Amino acid sequence: MQAEAQVMFKKKEALQYEYESLEEILSVQKSDYSKLSYLSEKAIKENSILHYNLGVFYTRDGLYEEAIEEFVQVLDAYPNDSDANYNLGVIYSEFVNDEAKAAKHFKIYLQTGPRDQDSNRARKYLMLNNAKAGR
Repeated sequence: MQAEAQVMFKKKEALQYEYESLEEILSVQKSDYSKLSYLSEKAIKENSILHYNLGVFYTRDGLYEEAIEEFVQVLDAYPNDSDANYNLGVIYSEFVNDEAKAAKHFKIYLQTGPRDQDSNRARKYLMLNNAKAGR
């Protein structure tokens, strides 16, 4: 009986050691996943900033279709980005003449809560667009 108890005790010690080793490995892996998640989010944000800046440059140079593509890339990652929605509203309202898309992006822009001079421009566009449509 005592020999059996010693065998069980040794098995318990071995299992305890294995359990602690697995916990340590899991802890390292969780840390690695956390780092990967952080780096992924950082890359998405930096990529969005790059797309936004390209959109601004394309708009400045009159390359509106290219600018639209870049701002849409920003919205793929951050659908409620107020600046990208505002810029798309301006491009669609002033350069591409797509009233529906301009209104859509200006509405999203205003829903994100900006209270600057650009918000007045967006509100004015939406009011004129609604008046023109008879709403």
